[in-house]
Amino acid sequence: MLYGFVTSSTLDPNGIIQVQSLTNYGVQLENFYVQKSVTTVTDLQAFYSLMPFVKNGDTVVVHKFSSLCKDIQHFIRLIQSFQVKGIHFVSLSESIDTRVDDGQVVFRLFEGLSQVTQDSVSEKISSGVSLAKVKGGGKPRVNSDMLEQALKMYFDDHPYSIQEIVRATGVSRATLYRYLNRK
Repeated sequence: MLYGFVTSSTLDPNGIIQVQSLTNYGVQLENFYVQKSVTTVTDLQAFYSLMPFVKNGDTVVVHKFSSLCKDIQHFIRLIQSFQVKGIHFVSLSESIDTRVDDGQVVFRLFEGLSQVTQDSVSEKISSGVSLAKVKGGGKPRVNSDMLEQALKMYFDDHPYSIQEIVRATGVSRATLYRYLNRK
């Protein structure tokens, strides 16, 4: 059985274009699930109400996969969960149909691209951390002369406000308070 999932969007606020597209594909009107608006991944109430009805061999059809998923990782997790349950997926705009080999190839391509993206991000983070260690990264040390000057200004007979001390020495307010609390 075919089930249609429709969400409103800025280009199609009432979902009319999507409903027409899915109806032309063969989805019966009684098998439509309409989500008025989606702001987050967890905001798919209509989709979650659809899932108990979808069984092994059924197909979930969308006009665009972005109506169901806001990022590629969520899309991949969703399709993987469909595959485990024997549910097929069709996205009309992207020509993805997991019932045919070509659709599986497209999905595997998305899966691979997602993995490449994750690996690239991880590699950039690791190399950034390594580079920072080599360069002696971390929080910059407080200039001891400036800190000494700031403490002197604080305890001086001519009281300065914290704001004046911070401006004059460049020592941050938090650092100044941290050292004052130690004294």
